[in-house]
Amino acid sequence: MSKILRYIAITSIFIFVVLINASTTTGCRLFAASGNVTRDSITILAKNRDLYGVNTKKQRIWYSPRATHDESDTIHFRHISIPQCSLTYKFIATNSYVQDQTTGYGINEHGVTIISHDMDSWDDDSLGVEYFHDQDYVPLVLARCRNASEAIDVFNDIVLPHGINAEAYLIADPNSLWLLETTGRNYVAKPIMDDVVSSQHTKYNITTEWNDSGNRYNQDLLANAADHGCDTTSLNFAECFGNKPPGVLDPDLLALKERGNIIVQDMRELLSHKAGGGTVSACVIPVRPEKEAAFFSFMWDSRANPRYGNVFLPFWIAVTDSALPEHYTSWPSDDPDCAWNMFTAIVEDSLSRIAAEPIWQTWQTELEAEFDSIEAAMQVYLNASDTLGLRTYVNRYVFNELDSAYHQAVEIMNKAGVPVAVSNLKIFKFGQDLRLDWSPVTIDGYGNPVTVDRYYVYRDTAALFGPGSDPFDSTAATSYLDDSGATGDTGTNYTYAVTAVCGGKESVLSDACGEFDRAVENGM
Repeated sequence: MSKILRYIAITSIFIFVVLINASTTTGCRLFAASGNVTRDSITILAKNRDLYGVNTKKQRIWYSPRATHDESDTIHFRHISIPQCSLTYKFIATNSYVQDQTTGYGINEHGVTIISHDMDSWDDDSLGVEYFHDQDYVPLVLARCRNASEAIDVFNDIVLPHGINAEAYLIADPNSLWLLETTGRNYVAKPIMDDVVSSQHTKYNITTEWNDSGNRYNQDLLANAADHGCDTTSLNFAECFGNKPPGVLDPDLLALKERGNIIVQDMRELLSHKAGGGTVSACVIPVRPEKEAAFFSFMWDSRANPRYGNVFLPFWIAVTDSALPEHYTSWPSDDPDCAWNMFTAIVEDSLSRIAAEPIWQTWQTELEAEFDSIEAAMQVYLNASDTLGLRTYVNRYVFNELDSAYHQAVEIMNKAGVPVAVSNLKIFKFGQDLRLDWSPVTIDGYGNPVTVDRYYVYRDTAALFGPGSDPFDSTAATSYLDDSGATGDTGTNYTYAVTAVCGGKESVLSDACGEFDRAVENGM
C-alpha cells in the first residue's frame, strides 16, 4: 500500500502536453452512461465543475454524517430557509467556500448520486424574493432521499412551490438514472435506460419528448408555456423555455457508446479532454449495486482542473469524518494551504506539471491495480458483520491516501521549478576584497532544465547563518566581487552563501565559505 501513497497526490498535476480535444467549451459538463452500455452494467456519472469567481471557485470536501433533528430545526440556504426533516442521511460532496449549504455533486449512504450545472431560461425572471439557488437542491437530495424517484418528489413538493434557478441534474441510484431539467417554475424529469446522456452548460436537452410515458413534469407546464407564447400543440420544451439552442449528445460520449463496455477510466479521460479554463474540480461516480451502496458507494474526486492534472482521489461513503485530513475539509479562506489551493497551484505551474507527469502515470497504474484488493478486504469485514472493523480499515486507508497526496503535492511545489542548491562555492582574496566563484545551476529539484534569473549573495558575520530578509547583493554571473574591503579587520569576519533564483523561486542556501582574520604578534 505504501507504494501507492507516494503517488496519489500527483493525480492533481498530470498535464496532457498535447491536448486531445482543443475545442473545449466553457461551463460545466455532465456525462452519464447506464446499464448495458457499461462494462459492469452499472451507471457511471461524471462532471467537470466550472466556476469563475475568485472566491466561488475554491473548493472543499463536504462530509455530512447521518443525523436526527428536532421538529423546530431549520435549514438555511442563500435565499430561503425551510424546516429541517427529522432524519438526514450521510453524504460526501464538494462545495464552494462562499456557498456553505450548496454543492454541485455528491453521493449518499443509499447510493443516490447527483451532479448538476447551470441552465439559461427566461423563466428565472419569475422567481420572487424567497427561492432556491440552483445547487441548494443537491444537498436536499443527498440528505433526504433513498432513491432517485424520491429526489424527484423532493423537487416537486418542496422546491418547485418556491421556484429555483434554472439548472440541469443527473440523478442516479442503484436501479435508475434520471435527467431533470428545470427552468425556474417548471421542470421535466426523464428516465435514461441503457443509454448515454450528456448535458452542456446552459443548453436544454429535452425537446418534444417532454411528455413521453414515464416522464415527470409539473401539471401547469403547458399553461405556463402558453402564457409565454409557445406553441403547445407540439411543444418543444428546450426551445420554449431555453434561451440557447438545444444541446446535442457529445460526439465523444456517443463514440464510447458505440464502442461499448464503458468503464470509469473512459469517463475520467473524457473529463480531461472536455475541461475548460474555468474547470475547478471534477468527479467520476460509479453507482454501486443496491446491496453494496451503504459501504461501497464512492466517488473519484479531482481537486483541480483535470485537463491539466488528474486529481482523482477515492472517497468511500463508509468513511467517517476522521478519515478526511483537515486540508481537504477546511475552507480556503481559513487555510491558504488547503488541498484545493495546493493542487490548483501545481496545475497552474508548468514546471510542476512537467515534473509530476511520470509520478502521476506510475500512481495511476498502481492505484487501479490495488483497488480491487482494497474492496476485497472491505468485503471480508462485511461478511463477518464487522462494520466497525470495515470503517476503521477504510478510514485508515483513505486518510493515508489523502494525507500522502497532500504532502506529495507540497513536495512538488517545493522542488518543481526550484533551482537546486549552488555547488562548488569558492572564495579568493583579491587585494583587500573577496571574490566568490561557483558552478552554474541549470536544473530544478526533479532534474528538469531551468534558466536562472539571478544569484543571491548572502553575507553574515556569523560562521553559521540563515539568510536574512534581504540578500547582501545579487548577480546574473557565476562569480561575485565583494569590493567593500572585507579583509584585514580582525574584529570582523564574513561568511558567504549563494542561492539561485528562477521565476521567483529561490533555491536553498549553498554550503558556506568565508574569510577569517587574526592578528599575529612577534615573540620576544
